Amino acid sequence: MYLTKALKTTGRKLAALSFEDLSAERVAAILNRLRRLPPSKRRQMLRAYCYAIKREARRYQAKVEYAGVFSEAASQALAKALSAHYKRPIAVEAQATPSLLAGIRVSIADDIYDFSVSGRLAAFLKPYETHKG
Repeated sequence: MYLTKALKTTGRKLAALSFEDLSAERVAAILNRLRRLPPSKRRQMLRAYCYAIKREARRYQAKVEYAGVFSEAASQALAKALSAHYKRPIAVEAQATPSLLAGIRVSIADDIYDFSVSGRLAAFLKPYETHKG
């Protein structure tokens, strides 16, 4: 099912409204907007809206992969620093990943910060991989 540019744009706008101060009035406005659409377009709009919500939610979630120890204090400090940097609240979800060897890798939406030993080794070895004989 093809989503038109207008439906995608409206879905993004509705998603942005959902992440602002959500209130009963705001929910009613979103539902009224959906009711104004012809029945054949409602499903497409909901699909565009769900996609935009998932994409927007990723902007508020930091996935932290770590090797070694990652304390609750470190998690809170990282959340505070990321929230200040991105100027929005960021929740930290930590996951142990032994393949990193040491260090951490942080992913927020499309941004990836790799401070791991395996990431540094991969970056170091990358120029040499293209010249394999």
